Amino acid sequence: MLKYYCLLLLFPIFNLNAQHSPNDIELHSNSDGIDAYPVYKATNKQSFIDSIVYAGPFIVFCVSFQKANTDKMYRLESPQSDQSWTCHNYRAMHRPIRILNIRCNNQLVAESINDKSLDIAFEQYKTAAPAEFTKISCEFIFWRSEFNYGDAILSQSFKAQQTIEEARRSLEFKGIRFKQHNFTRPLNEKLLHLYVHKHPWHQTDLFKDIVISINDYTIDPAMLTSAAQEKHPQTHSTYSVEKINHNTIYLDKVTTTAQHTIFSVRCYSYKHSRVNLYNTNPNKYYIQHQSKKIKMSALKNVRLNGKLITEAIKERNTLKIRNIQAEAMLTFDVYFDKLPENLKEVNLIEGKPVKGTFPFNIFKIQL
Repeated sequence: MLKYYCLLLLFPIFNLNAQHSPNDIELHSNSDGIDAYPVYKATNKQSFIDSIVYAGPFIVFCVSFQKANTDKMYRLESPQSDQSWTCHNYRAMHRPIRILNIRCNNQLVAESINDKSLDIAFEQYKTAAPAEFTKISCEFIFWRSEFNYGDAILSQSFKAQQTIEEARRSLEFKGIRFKQHNFTRPLNEKLLHLYVHKHPWHQTDLFKDIVISINDYTIDPAMLTSAAQEKHPQTHSTYSVEKINHNTIYLDKVTTTAQHTIFSVRCYSYKHSRVNLYNTNPNKYYIQHQSKKIKMSALKNVRLNGKLITEAIKERNTLKIRNIQAEAMLTFDVYFDKLPENLKEVNLIEGKPVKGTFPFNIFKIQL
């Protein structure tokens, strides 16, 4: 059973004892797509949000704007800089995770930046025809769940000593509206791979200060290996999740063998969070079908950002992950003895809820 604690985002605490029935809670289906005609208002006439991409746990703002050639250069600040672009809504102000596909006059300058700023010299990318302006374009990646509801503002970071001229020329997109479904275009596999599967999970500072333990045994993160796994997980299309887990927990696939039915789960965690995975009663995962409950037989293949933590969590053991300080992707397989063939729709439920935690339940799974 997975326990996910998020101290960065302030979610309301629900009555967890009442969350086992899909009839009692609000359910959502994870969906990806492209909004090719986003709604927003730009402060600069030559500034555009060309599209908004909804990809797994991420939301991507594809932005283009013009700068006068007399500026000679433009500095795109690192996402870790205090002067970075930001996107804020009624909850908080957020910096991008990464910035991708930086171009000047449609010429590629850099595939991505993360911890270093990028100076773009206009002279190096000038066009053959004389022009007064230089076009800059890039893609800002944020956590999607931070912008599920309400409007937002995407802008260059405000400087305390900003002059009137700097304020006039600063870029800002106000009133950005978001979608949960009914996208203009579907997200193809190529873009899904670019934004989600190709995300450099293994390059983050996640394992710098993290603490991993099974019962009283501490695992050294330096000893974890990146064992082989599927390069492109196929998301199981027919299931629903609770509102609080929308676009953060996924059912990749359901596999049936001669002896087992296996549910492959993928979930995303934010900074300042911790995770528990249980193979203990009464906290084990179980299948709920009408009034019937079938407990899991094993929990295997637990990986964090692609690194294998354990091949299996043994009976009466608990895996604990603490001090997560960077974006994290956790995957694991929940094993059951082969389910009866007459089961067509089931709910994958954590065991007895623990107060103050957010259970990762998956509902209405079509088998």
